[in-house]
Amino acid sequence: MNMGIIALLALVLIIMIGFVKKLNIGLLAIATAVVIGYASGQFSTEQILEGFDASLFITLLGVTFLFGIINDNGCLDVLINNIISSFGKRIWFIPILVFIIGWLVAALAGAVAALVFTVSMSIPLARNSGYNPALLMIIGVAGAQSGRFTSITPDGNVVATIMSEQGVEEILTPLTSNVTIGMIILSIAAFIYFKGYKTQKSKVADNMIEKERLTKNHWIALAGVLLFIFCVIALGLDAGLVAISIAMLLLISGISDEKEAFQNIPWNTILMVTGVGLLMNIVKETGGIDILVGTIGDFSNYATIMGMSSFVGGFMSWFSSTLGVVIPTLAPTVSDLAEVIGNNTNETGLLSAMIVGSSSAAFSPASSAGGLILSTIIGDRQFGEKFNSNKLFVTLFGFSIVMLLLNSVLAITGIFNLFN
Repeated sequence: MNMGIIALLALVLIIMIGFVKKLNIGLLAIATAVVIGYASGQFSTEQILEGFDASLFITLLGVTFLFGIINDNGCLDVLINNIISSFGKRIWFIPILVFIIGWLVAALAGAVAALVFTVSMSIPLARNSGYNPALLMIIGVAGAQSGRFTSITPDGNVVATIMSEQGVEEILTPLTSNVTIGMIILSIAAFIYFKGYKTQKSKVADNMIEKERLTKNHWIALAGVLLFIFCVIALGLDAGLVAISIAMLLLISGISDEKEAFQNIPWNTILMVTGVGLLMNIVKETGGIDILVGTIGDFSNYATIMGMSSFVGGFMSWFSSTLGVVIPTLAPTVSDLAEVIGNNTNETGLLSAMIVGSSSAAFSPASSAGGLILSTIIGDRQFGEKFNSNKLFVTLFGFSIVMLLLNSVLAITGIFNLFN
């Protein structure tokens, strides 16, 4: 059998095993890359290890380490709580604000940090405003999905690296704009799906969340964030290396505990993203990417390719991670797929459709975002008694199906291809 087909089937198999057995797909990918690489006789140890992206590892480690310290310090919580408290009884603005906050946090620290932050923030907001917590969490995560692809985030670095290898540069800004359109549509649909318009609160205090004063340690942490942004955006320095350096300065200043900061690093995600890279290198070198492109191309044409790309991305996201699996698998196919389809098919539009589809399906409880939403709501003392876990599981999965189908249809219209 063709080695490219074997490598692709192995990728599908480890995703299934990881989903069923609840094992880290990245570690499974490393083991699979070793077996295929050595057994085929086509790869040396050095060639297998070429799939490990050290720069990506440093970026993921550095940025999540830095913002683990920032989150542990609590400065962002105080800032956001103070902003929210100023709106008082104007609870209609809360879903909009949650989306904006999710976007901004993701633009600074990536989707992983923003996902945890917005989901946690939504519990007290829902409790005090009367909104369904699942609704606020979905809107917050949608905002995070939109803002995650900036030049200073791990997510943006992953995409920029993969696309630059295909000769596609300056993709992050138009990609962010296109995905934001998709996630705004999803947020509006969620507001309708969860009947947010019916939310009534007879009495909401003006100080729904009491204002707090920023402490000296809070100001130091915020200075670290501003320094990070300046070094990466203004000076063009490496995000991972700068993040680690600033993180150590903050630890030396005593604003946070190193042990707590290390516990905040999402090692599972880091291993998933970097581990899948080893297997994807095997897939690429054995011609598996070409086979995948040909298969998608056979079932698509110029009129349907956007919708097909969105659906394939979403289908994969139902059972895996967007950053860890979907992007490393599908993004390398974009340029070749655009060439196969022809008719001036745009790479940015194709990637946007894939990511919008993947982000739409991410609210399935079998995926990371949906799973965190479900566990957070059921784990809360108040909402755990109000929501039935099985019913909420079905509700979230149903929402992910509706959103994937909706955005796949919208993708055909070209709405996620407005910015190139």
